[in-house]
Amino acid sequence: MFKRHCITINYLNGNSDIEYLLFVDADMGIINPRHRIEDYIDPKYDMLFYERIYDYEIVAGSFLINDWEGVFDYVACARSLLNDRLIFGKIKVLSKKSRSSWARDGWLTNSTWSPKDFILHGWKSIFLDQPGFAMWTTPFVPHVKFRLSQCDSYANPFKDWKYKPDVKRSDKDIEKKLNNISMRVRKEYNIRLKRIWNNPLLS
Repeated sequence: MFKRHCITINYLNGNSDIEYLLFVDADMGIINPRHRIEDYIDPKYDMLFYERIYDYEIVAGSFLINDWEGVFDYVACARSLLNDRLIFGKIKVLSKKSRSSWARDGWLTNSTWSPKDFILHGWKSIFLDQPGFAMWTTPFVPHVKFRLSQCDSYANPFKDWKYKPDVKRSDKDIEKKLNNISMRVRKEYNIRLKRIWNNPLLS
């Protein structure tokens, strides 16, 4: 379920000329081609969902979205309604401040990493060495053949991992960069929330 929404966001990020996008589930098909997406747009709203007729579900598999600047207002509002909780019964969301997750976006630190890192996310070929959002560079020396057969050596796991100079940093250095980003994001989040809750439409 999450993958489809990530694809949608990435598609919108890469196609700024798209004003509206209709997301449809894989098991949906057009029965009447006389209708157009424009028939369903309500310019007062940035996201439109619909209720299922046979139960009380709000359909997540299809929605109409305006690719608008306020998408993060929506995200901030949803987080706020959850009281910024990270634990929901048997489900836990690992805090960005803890550095206890198994993966993080590598481009946040210009493709540098530290011993605490396990997996770097964001290695999309379309962003490789491309200036702009989410640009990354490979931390590995080019033209070195990776031999899968060498992966069974726990005693010497780096035997086949040839890194470029200066991509490995100390935990302290990487944590400082990530903490600065986290603090900036938290500040932006609080500003958004203040603006949302001060909106006269919510009174």
